Amino acid sequence: MVTVNNYYNNIPVGRDLNNLPNTSSTGTTVGYQYDGLTEEDRFVQKVLQEHYDKVYKENLSHSDPMTYVISKYCDVTSPNFCSYMTEDQRSIAYRNEKRMLQTGRKIFGWICPV
Repeated sequence: MVTVNNYYNNIPVGRDLNNLPNTSSTGTTVGYQYDGLTEEDRFVQKVLQEHYDKVYKENLSHSDPMTYVISKYCDVTSPNFCSYMTEDQRSIAYRNEKRMLQTGRKIFGWICPV
């Protein structure tokens, strides 16, 4: 979730702040949570998730997934090296794929290498 300095400016019109519950019970939300994402942001996030899900599965198909990821992005002599990518793109892809291997697919802040 994105922290927004002007939180109250993002509350939908018509939301009466004076009529909010005083307490919150399990399964309810008090107030309004603004995630800062547009429809386009959500689309990009979905595309990235699908891409990295596919890449994650491919990385796991190798006997040593981390060595394979390193060879793709760091070893210019490797046949797996992604020479079609810029150095910045390789760095970003490497960090994302490495983090996915370390956390079991959980990535909280996507960085797009494209």
